[in-house]
Amino acid sequence: MAAPVMKTVRGWSDLALGVRSAVLRLPGLSQVRWSRYSPEYRDPQIDKEYYRKPLAEQTEEQKFELELRKTQLIKAAPATKTGSVFEDPLISKFTNMMMKGGNKVLARSLMTKTLEAVKRKQFEKYHAASPEERAAIERNPYTIFHQALKNCEPGGGGCSSILGAGGPPRKEGAVYALP
Repeated sequence: MAAPVMKTVRGWSDLALGVRSAVLRLPGLSQVRWSRYSPEYRDPQIDKEYYRKPLAEQTEEQKFELELRKTQLIKAAPATKTGSVFEDPLISKFTNMMMKGGNKVLARSLMTKTLEAVKRKQFEKYHAASPEERAAIERNPYTIFHQALKNCEPGGGGCSSILGAGGPPRKEGAVYALP
């Protein structure tokens, strides 16, 4: 009685192997563990200059690539990548350092308000100044922020060492603060 049952079970396992080999031959089915997108999805193009180039100036390869992008599936762009003119990697890093308890929304809003306050202060100085002095007043808060970080580094490291541009002086494992 056990022999016919074993033959039936062996038949099922042969059937399962046949189905598995048929599935492996299908080109549309591919398993990539923990992947959100299948391999036919392409990476997003975030650079705006890529799309701003006139069609007449593009090579045949670039034209073909652009036509291909119209029909292919494209992955969603990461939230950290943006094509905005206001995106600055140094400010993003500073915002991440300001973050407390993972509250990035608060850190980003504080940074935005700070940059806005700097710009308002500079415009007050600009409007109060004479026409000759106006040319020397910097009104871009991003430029002022970058200059402030450069001013804060003594010699080779300093405040900017926090942002990865060097390090404070060390001697035998002790970190020394420079004025």
